Amino acid sequence: MLLTTNIDQLVQIIRDLGPMGPIVFMITMALAIIVSPIPSLPLDVAAGIVWGPELATLYAVIGAQIGALIAFTLARLLGREVIEKKLVILDPDGKLPT
Repeated sequence: MLLTTNIDQLVQIIRDLGPMGPIVFMITMALAIIVSPIPSLPLDVAAGIVWGPELATLYAVIGAQIGALIAFTLARLLGREVIEKKLVILDPDGKLPT
């Protein structure tokens, strides 16, 4: 997996993946968005070295977008009840319920 911050190691891992490299990279980028402690900057730099700025940007944006969609969906599904319990819901007149 691409869970190292050493750029040289990341470049070699991506190159070793061959044609599956972009897919694994995008999945890892999505995980970096969902799981905050995974740094994405070393992934971006390694991708730029392997595929050049255009393809690396494309793959990074696709992976980040997938991760953002998953994170949003998880927060929406799992966090809604928690937030609703903590919010004060106003009645239609804009007053606090009694």
